[in-house]
Amino acid sequence: MSQLKTKEQKREEILQRIKGFRLLDDDFMIKCFEDDIECTELLLHIVMEKPDLVVKRTRTQYSVKNLQGRSVRLDVFAEDSTDKKYNVEIQRADKGAGAKRARYNSSLIDANTIREIDA
Repeated sequence: MSQLKTKEQKREEILQRIKGFRLLDDDFMIKCFEDDIECTELLLHIVMEKPDLVVKRTRTQYSVKNLQGRSVRLDVFAEDSTDKKYNVEIQRADKGAGAKRARYNSSLIDANTIREIDA
């Protein structure tokens, strides 16, 4: 009987943890968006207010290297049908969500994706 009770208690603990998940929890969000174009597209439609946006590629926990400074790991990196890049960062708290961080991440994306212009 105690083994059955233990299984039931474990089940209840797991259910309580699941009930506490929010899409804005980093680990949960990463699994939800992992290689899921439709999910990423829906989020960008809502946040960017662009219902015609078509996502062609998405990656979670995408690393952008910087040989001259600090590299970054993006929560969700997406690219639309016009080759525009999107960095989706999930942040529940204000801490770490500053404009400088966003610009730094964008600058690394730019530096790693902009092609050289023929002179």
